[in-house]
Amino acid sequence: MDDIAKKSGFNLTTITHTPYHRGFQVTFGNGYTVSVQFGPNSVCSVKNESLEEMITPSNIDEKCQNAEVAVITPNKNLIPFRSNGDDTRGYVSPEELVGIFTWVMRRGEENEPAYTP
Repeated sequence: MDDIAKKSGFNLTTITHTPYHRGFQVTFGNGYTVSVQFGPNSVCSVKNESLEEMITPSNIDEKCQNAEVAVITPNKNLIPFRSNGDDTRGYVSPEELVGIFTWVMRRGEENEPAYTP
């Protein structure tokens, strides 16, 4: 297995952080990770829904129109989004997410500028 395959992969974050999370992370061969969250505690179209509704087999497949996204460096630092200056960007559509994935996948050095959609 080459070094890229050792670094890259998927991580389901549902339940691993809290019973309210719904999301996943994708780590690319360059060591950068994109976190995609879409539960009631995330900045997305289901925000402010009840935090008392824990994930169960009957609601684990809920659909959400958008998600909250964060980009994490290989050193576990968050990269701010140039559009809002925050470490996360809310209400990201699937189409915007593809652009973020592409930008992260092509990153090299940690001192590159923040993401601009």
